[in-house]
Amino acid sequence: MGIPFASGCVKGYKRNTQGGKTMEDALIIELFWQRKEEAIGQTADKYGSRCLSVARNILRDDGEAEECVNDAYLKAWLSIPPARPERLSAFLVTVVRRLALDKWRRRNAEKREGDRQALLLSELADCLPDRGSDGNIDLWVERTELTEALDRFLREQKQELRRVFVLRYVYAFSIGEIAEREDVSENAVTVRLSRMRKALRKRLEKEGIAL
Repeated sequence: MGIPFASGCVKGYKRNTQGGKTMEDALIIELFWQRKEEAIGQTADKYGSRCLSVARNILRDDGEAEECVNDAYLKAWLSIPPARPERLSAFLVTVVRRLALDKWRRRNAEKREGDRQALLLSELADCLPDRGSDGNIDLWVERTELTEALDRFLREQKQELRRVFVLRYVYAFSIGEIAEREDVSENAVTVRLSRMRKALRKRLEKEGIAL
């Protein structure tokens, strides 16, 4: 079977507006394994808004964000099988984020200084392993050792701290957007993020992960 959708899936897919429940992840993944076209529709219905939010926060362009989400659906279709992700939402967010970052890099190859993503990477530079001379974030994101250490670190944090960290460094929200969402001051957000970065650095050093 060929690829079950054309470009424009985000705009063209008719979302469930009847208040029905979304399908469980395991069933959606099984549809992918069975090469059923419904897998794409169910994925868009359940996670389309979340994926669009991630892409928009990075690219600040609706058209490019929709293109990234469509590309993520394509990558999911081509990857599952053989992949069988334990958490479909995490799989999709990771794919969309990488696609959006790649697109952002290409678009801003000559004007990165001062940009939101350059700022995010610079904030994390002192508490994550060296990304290498080419600044390729995927080189360290894909390291299982680091990923597991980050997961353990975040699970041990208070919910409000974990939420702020994820909003900033996974969903690329601005300090102001996080402050509004969490109903706190921008200074409070900045302080929480600073403390989290310092704590993360100490944790990684303690676990022997080279910085």
